[in-house]
Amino acid sequence: MARVYQEMHMIENLGAQVKALTTTTNELARSKGLQEERIKKLEIANVDLAKKNEALELRVKADEHNAAARLQNSLRASRTHPAPKPAPSSSNTSTNTPQTTSTPGAPTSKAVSTHPIPLTPLHDTSTNRPIRKLPKHEKDIRTMSPMEVIQALQALGVSTLGMGQGEKKGELRVQIGLPREG
Repeated sequence: MARVYQEMHMIENLGAQVKALTTTTNELARSKGLQEERIKKLEIANVDLAKKNEALELRVKADEHNAAARLQNSLRASRTHPAPKPAPSSSNTSTNTPQTTSTPGAPTSKAVSTHPIPLTPLHDTSTNRPIRKLPKHEKDIRTMSPMEVIQALQALGVSTLGMGQGEKKGELRVQIGLPREG
């Protein structure tokens, strides 16, 4: 009889161990499921991060191109239409700099060209591709439709809210690298 009690006790212990192992297996399965969910979320976050990184790279490349294009446009505009020299002020009369006078109608050293200024195209900041319907010459800005101006500014990432049409065209000139008309 002692042997029967011993065997029953062993069976009870084995049953408890099986129950403990089953509980541990279930907890591991649940933990594995949670880990798989976390991995899926991380994979999704990684894909989203890669997309954002790609968009940022496009924007940076477009911004770099646009900065160079603005500089080129600005240089072309300054060569074609030089800024007027400021008039001498009355406070500068005490300096020893010789004063020069110019004769009306006499040729100046910098001739102002009447040719239209060719513009280096700017790129859309979201695609890094040339902006469609951006003017090819400075004079073309005046004939752009209001929608074309808005689309060009939006492609450059400029908000147009609260701006009048003249302000929008002036902002487009600045974004292109030209001085505001005034």
